[in-house]
Amino acid sequence: MNVSRSQFSIRSIALVLAAMLCALTSLIVPLASPSSGAATQKHLGINVVMYPQYGSKKANFDAAKKLFTYLKSLNANSVALCIQMYPDLTTSDVASTASGVVTGSSTPTPQYLGQFIDLAHGAGLSVQIRPLLNEDLLHAAGTWRGEIKPKSPAAWFTSYTKFLTPFLSMSRQHHVESFAIGAELTSMTPYNRYWLPLVSQAKKLSGSEIIFESNWVGRGSLPGATYGYDNYQPIQGVATAADATVSTLTTKMESNLVKGTGYGGLPVAASEAEFSEIAIAALDQSWVEPWIDNYNPAKDVINRTVQANWFTASCNAYHDLGMRGIFFWGIVFNSNFDPTWSADNADPTKASAYYWQNTASADAIRACFARG
Repeated sequence: MNVSRSQFSIRSIALVLAAMLCALTSLIVPLASPSSGAATQKHLGINVVMYPQYGSKKANFDAAKKLFTYLKSLNANSVALCIQMYPDLTTSDVASTASGVVTGSSTPTPQYLGQFIDLAHGAGLSVQIRPLLNEDLLHAAGTWRGEIKPKSPAAWFTSYTKFLTPFLSMSRQHHVESFAIGAELTSMTPYNRYWLPLVSQAKKLSGSEIIFESNWVGRGSLPGATYGYDNYQPIQGVATAADATVSTLTTKMESNLVKGTGYGGLPVAASEAEFSEIAIAALDQSWVEPWIDNYNPAKDVINRTVQANWFTASCNAYHDLGMRGIFFWGIVFNSNFDPTWSADNADPTKASAYYWQNTASADAIRACFARG
């Protein structure tokens, strides 16, 4: 074929450019979005209840660095920053029927929270944002966040979405790995017509994996959201603390989750669920009501083995069932956080049965996280 010099030159340049493009394409590694990265990572974390309104910002940031270092010493790879929202009482004097939620004294601004997120990431921790409805007024009225009954669910969800929106947007800016919605809002679970649009909006705004949490009663899941389970289901048929062995608790706990003993099993495959909260008081018979955190030092005797065994059994269930994450409750954070404080104390009035920092229960958490 007779080809002119100009045609030959153009064709040669095109071939060279095509070859270069192929070579460059082979070198490019797709960047994972926060949601895709979070979806494959096993979250091994601690719930931290945030009270950042006390002390200066510097004092809080210094305390946060100590906190995140302590979490890493537990082999944690994640932290759930629990921020508080409050019942909106502008249109109701009954917290459980309030028409919405608002910020309160303990609620950090999104910008302020973002700085804690950056510190956690800097310490090598992934971050989950977990808004919780403050229960001070609810408890005073004899109820809790899982029993709210707003007069207008539509208005409540509008208010809830308004509260969440700036935190969701901030989450994208600070590359938050996961964001929990619906934490322990058991009575609001049936309103899928409001939850489904909220899940979609939360994904678009945050770019994070979205967690929809449910308590051990009223178990419900949402399409498009990872299922978070608060592991407070009672264990029956255990008579004494000596009987509450790791083996016994593991078997009964897994039966509750898989076979649905008593309250129905997980509504999704275990591989699509995470333990959002693991907690129990270090007291005899606490496995009958694991959610009770009352401790009377005048008559109660702390039995740390009960708590440590519950933690280890929960860890066994997480591994045996192939769940995607586990978060233990918890640490209360403010500017005075002390990583050396211990929940065990020779003086019963200074000890804590529910919290576990620097005790045998902390060792159980450390061993759990070491298993991956």
